[in-house]
Amino acid sequence: MPVEYISIAEKILGAIRALFGLRESLVKARLDRRGRMADIFEKVAVCLEATARDIRAGTFPAGQCQQMLTCAVELPLTIKDELGETRANEIGAALQDAYAVERVFALRDKPEGEDQLRKLDEAAGLLRTLADLLPL
Repeated sequence: MPVEYISIAEKILGAIRALFGLRESLVKARLDRRGRMADIFEKVAVCLEATARDIRAGTFPAGQCQQMLTCAVELPLTIKDELGETRANEIGAALQDAYAVERVFALRDKPEGEDQLRKLDEAAGLLRTLADLLPL
């Protein structure tokens, strides 16, 4: 099995865990910036949940890659003031590299496929929690 299939969900989860670990810095952002962050976190969470749901249903999650890529480009611009440009770009690059979440579809009927879907679910949950922690 190609490593790239396994690494996609792991890369997404790793980037989101890193972002979640920096939540104290994000909470200190200006009110308007926190609102923008929460919106992007929510968009990525919805994308990940839709991808996992579609794959579990046996449906190819068309369009989720492009949505993930768009969010991955927006995210560093939104969090760079709080995390620094280098760290923000690292997190954004990890999501950009992992924009091909639809590739998990190839593993849908294998045990490792469900593991990848659980990682997408966990990443979505962390993002929703992070969005909720940003006081508006």
